[in-house]
Amino acid sequence: MSVVIPVYNVAPYLAECLDSLLAQTQKKLEVVLVDDGSTDGSSEIARRYAREHANIRYHRQANQGLSAARNAGARQARGEYLAFFDSDDFMDPAMYRTMVRRLEETGSDFAVCGYERFVGGRFVPPGNWIVDAHEHRRDATDSTASPDLLVSVIAVNKVFRREFWDKHRVAFPLGRFYEDQVVAMKVYALASSFDVLPQRFVKWRAREEGGSITQHVLDPTDLAHQVAAWDDAIALAESLGREDLARARRQQLLRNDIPRILSEESKAPDDAYLDAVAAVAERYLDDLGPEGWSAVRIQHRLILKVLLDSRASYRSYVETMGFGISTVPILPTPGGLPQADLDRLARELLPIDLEDAAISPSQARPVVRVSQIVRRGTAFELRGWAYLANFDTVVYPTALTLRLVQDGSGAVLPLAHEAVEAPEANLHARSASCDFRRSGFVATVDLAEVPGEGIWRVEADVAQGGLERTARAHLVNRHDDALPSSVNAHDRRFTLVSHPHDGIALEVTQRRVVPVRIEQAPCRVAFPTAGTARPLAFTDLATGTTIVSEPVEAPGGTRYVEAPAPAAFARPDTGPKDIEVRFVADDGTPAGPVAWPVEAPVVPAAHDVAVLRPSKRGNVKLVLQDRCFEVDAIDLDGSTLVLGGVAVLAPRGARWTVRLEGEGHESHVHVSVPSPGALEVRVPVENGGGAHAAVPLPAGRYDVHVFDQDGAVVPVRLAPWRAEPVEDRHGTADWGLRVLRVRSSVTFTVEAPKAEGAG
Repeated sequence: MSVVIPVYNVAPYLAECLDSLLAQTQKKLEVVLVDDGSTDGSSEIARRYAREHANIRYHRQANQGLSAARNAGARQARGEYLAFFDSDDFMDPAMYRTMVRRLEETGSDFAVCGYERFVGGRFVPPGNWIVDAHEHRRDATDSTASPDLLVSVIAVNKVFRREFWDKHRVAFPLGRFYEDQVVAMKVYALASSFDVLPQRFVKWRAREEGGSITQHVLDPTDLAHQVAAWDDAIALAESLGREDLARARRQQLLRNDIPRILSEESKAPDDAYLDAVAAVAERYLDDLGPEGWSAVRIQHRLILKVLLDSRASYRSYVETMGFGISTVPILPTPGGLPQADLDRLARELLPIDLEDAAISPSQARPVVRVSQIVRRGTAFELRGWAYLANFDTVVYPTALTLRLVQDGSGAVLPLAHEAVEAPEANLHARSASCDFRRSGFVATVDLAEVPGEGIWRVEADVAQGGLERTARAHLVNRHDDALPSSVNAHDRRFTLVSHPHDGIALEVTQRRVVPVRIEQAPCRVAFPTAGTARPLAFTDLATGTTIVSEPVEAPGGTRYVEAPAPAAFARPDTGPKDIEVRFVADDGTPAGPVAWPVEAPVVPAAHDVAVLRPSKRGNVKLVLQDRCFEVDAIDLDGSTLVLGGVAVLAPRGARWTVRLEGEGHESHVHVSVPSPGALEVRVPVENGGGAHAAVPLPAGRYDVHVFDQDGAVVPVRLAPWRAEPVEDRHGTADWGLRVLRVRSSVTFTVEAPKAEGAG
């Protein structure tokens, strides 16, 4: 696949963007950098990455704008799939692999994922309308079935089939701002099907200097550009015969974008700006007719009505009520949707002539919260509350169904629960009008009833006032410290986890997931022939670089994955580098670690550049080596010190010098490194003979250093694969040597012989 990245004066951010692309687990990824006449050092950064990475191509052109740069990159792209990304943003490593896999499985024309904002060094969810649109995965849907996706307009969260892009001659409009609006409308309207992913793969940066096109606030010219882009997208839908999408887009703008703009304006009042917003709102309401008002949330319906009636009244209303619904008095209406209490507003603030004062159905948002989880033997007890927002639970009784739903298979396990009072629900809701205390529940997850392995999510159906909504359960405080520890039961391990977007989940795994064997030359992990050989992800924890290795079947029927060429990781300057080895989940992200089998032989490897070894936690890790003499055995043979180990990264026949020095003594021996690298070094511990031939060296401290044939130091290290790699003392009861440490050299002390008759 190909990713087109326009570059224009983004020097502080470009490297992070490109690093996130290089960390992608998607194979065969082409990156096309289009430098649109940068003047700040971005060009040098882009050229450097293109020189260092064969899959990055660089093209420079005179400044023509974002659309021209994207179109130029698209013409040069050669991949079967096409994506666009912005040079000041960054992405999750699994983004493109996951999206391409989804397209390969469904055959859809494009895929669209979620995103989150990166503001002041922290991640912030996007608008609620974006969160709602990407709440659940949808495969092979279309704009008729999913018009709500029209809100997800940005170009950078999509992957297109190149065939689809070319067939419909999609291009970004030249000389226009907010160009994503028109392109998004065109692809949604023309796609036979598209895939919706819930993962927030894109990290959309809010730049501190406000240089991003979408980040200008209270600029009348910018507002005019926004409105023009909205109108262009709506006109395009109508020209394609998609009046349904034109109406849906007007409703979305009234419901989401215009209230957002008004909220920003209220922080720095500007009458001319307010007049412009009012004009476009009035135009869209007229285009939609009476149903236009019902598409708007009740709190914004009130605001728009007051705005169009009187600018002075609008200022007073917003100052008192704000833009949220929590301050709007809600009047329960048995048999219908709750209503804004217009009589109370007239008494306490001002009269508002509004024909339809009912809340919007979209405001009946399901709220499912878990405040406490307790372990009861081999079961988890969940205590919390569930209701529909703005539906008083005293007036509108709640009907609740709870279940576990397995990722992938969709298997369902009903959960038994009982209704209880939950007064704390009111504390968290902070509603001025609704009472939610009758929304409580206590549910039990019996681990014996949970089948197999996988991820099971806690899901609920909540029904009130004739409406039913489905939602996942979330922790109230959204922190893992509220979760009980893992449980080992029924030959499996059960772990509760919490995610801000995906909610509470029960992860079920085998207690030890191990390969059949591990071969260390070449680095290879072999799996059972009868089992499922999943891909492995090799991740450098220091840089986040991840490389995925797919299963391969050997002639004998054994499936295995091989460690990727360590050259794909940056070689270490000093010391070995540990690479984490984990299974790859169905969504393309690294999942559970691979356990080192207890019965696997742990032997010195025939090193090339890397080896597989057990980590301190008993999992498999890949170790990138630099050149060294790795010692795993030390012994004393008469008056000869014997060092056994492996010559790491030493070519066959290499000549090393081993030098012994200390207490005024210096001696050396020459050794030739055999193939495949196992090495034994014998160092005489003698000083030319003497009266005490058994103790040839004076008592004291000595070091053994190793040098190559050019005189460069070869580090000496202790092999990590043995719990007790060397003996502390060597020799006889009367004399010998004591190993102090193995670090850069072998350091030891010689102990003097005892005098005759002493002791």
